[in-house]
Amino acid sequence: MKISWFATGIEESWLGGFQSDRASSRFRCLIPARAIQAMGHQVNIFQSDALTDPYLLSDDDFGDAVVFIKSFAPIDEILAERARRLDRLVVYDFCDLDFLEPGVMEHRRNMAELAHRCVATAPYLAAAVAKAFNVETPTVISDPYEGPRGAPHFSPRDGDLRLLWFGHVNNLQDLFDQVVALADFGGEFPLSLNVFSQPVNGIDKAFSQTNEKFSGRLTLRHTPWSLDATWRALAECDLVIIPSADNEKKMAKSPNRVVETIHNGRFVVANPVDVYWEYSDFILLDSEIVSGLRWAMNHRVKIEDRIRRGQDYVNRRHSPEAIGCDWIKLLQED
Repeated sequence: MKISWFATGIEESWLGGFQSDRASSRFRCLIPARAIQAMGHQVNIFQSDALTDPYLLSDDDFGDAVVFIKSFAPIDEILAERARRLDRLVVYDFCDLDFLEPGVMEHRRNMAELAHRCVATAPYLAAAVAKAFNVETPTVISDPYEGPRGAPHFSPRDGDLRLLWFGHVNNLQDLFDQVVALADFGGEFPLSLNVFSQPVNGIDKAFSQTNEKFSGRLTLRHTPWSLDATWRALAECDLVIIPSADNEKKMAKSPNRVVETIHNGRFVVANPVDVYWEYSDFILLDSEIVSGLRWAMNHRVKIEDRIRRGQDYVNRRHSPEAIGCDWIKLLQED
């Protein structure tokens, strides 16, 4: 089978192939595409935002199936129409609830209507897409893990529970809402928190002031994001916290941060989000992050077994090969 992916935010790697700083482009295109190619299928990847003329592509550039992910480029509508005229299967992948924003809603609606099939990263998002655009409920295909498998480990050093938060800067407010509660808990177990994200103006000064205010209880530091540094940050922490506001945009998120953390051998304490319940036997879900941290510190001997069982589950459910098979199953359905 020949499959063509159209994605944005990707660039050619000096090692060959493509790379991207966007998690959505890696999880929804580059990683599954490599897995599918390893199965013996032919894969073409095109940069929608780099195309100036959709008719520079030949008919042969369009695969038996043509997949568009998180499209921001109006040119994708022309490409999808052309793919349909060529009698190719058109698939549109939703990986965020951002289609509710007025600036992209009409374009995403057009893409959903042009697609023979839609895909979504999580059940809540699939239901939201079906309701918003009056289309058949998208097939749910989750995200693969990306980094190395780490040995399960939970052994906090005396006087320093090392926490990690990683994610997009748009989610930082959820974390900042936890600072006072974390500092209070730091009176019982002193905390250090590594905030791993893209650069944010003024964050170092704000963290310095916070560290002075909560000295001896909570120490914050910011580490600029890079893909390679992600694996180091996970290896250096004791556990990952994932606070989430109780709103539909967060409910529609994929479980990729939970999956990646488990795969890397670290424990997760998170606020309950619909898609996280699938992993509740392996992580700690609590409406209060601090309550989850207290549970972890009081049940230390149970943590590594939870992580180990979680890794077995994640390897079956979220390996690049497993996700690649999910995509092939969808693309080959009659």
